Amino acid sequence: MTTNNSSTNDQLDSTPDLDRHARLCVVCRHPDREYIDSDFVHWGHPETIVREYHLGNRKTLYRHARATGLYYLRSRNIRSALEHVIERIADTPMDPSTTIQAVRIYAHINDSGSWVEPSRRLVIAKEIPVPEEVELILPPSLAAGLRAQDEAVAARERELQAARERESNSA
Repeated sequence: MTTNNSSTNDQLDSTPDLDRHARLCVVCRHPDREYIDSDFVHWGHPETIVREYHLGNRKTLYRHARATGLYYLRSRNIRSALEHVIERIADTPMDPSTTIQAVRIYAHINDSGSWVEPSRRLVIAKEIPVPEEVELILPPSLAAGLRAQDEAVAARERELQAARERESNSA
């Protein structure tokens, strides 16, 4: 006997009727619906949400989340889940590599939930040996000016030396 499951598959694949959902949904009619939605989107633990808002069971929360698109919002808000992990590092015995991995992933995800590679800069330094003697090549006009300056300094030093010698001889 062959059964046709196409109508069942169509019902599973189709989006729910939001009006019907809103009429029947415990979460949609709950006075704290905004808080429930926010807790779910910010990766609150489903059992905690169900217990705190007296929703009965997780199926109620999951059905509401699927019907209203909260799963999509939650998946875009992966940073919030990582924030929970990072905040609990001090309170939870966690392998250091897990901690580092959570922080690294957090640093790569932007506010819209997309993975972003940080910009990288590569600096290469190479030490070049300097020869002991360096020969400077100067333009002729600069070389002549430096020579004249050196000669003037040397002449002044000779004059000072001669004056010191005369002074020491006369004493």
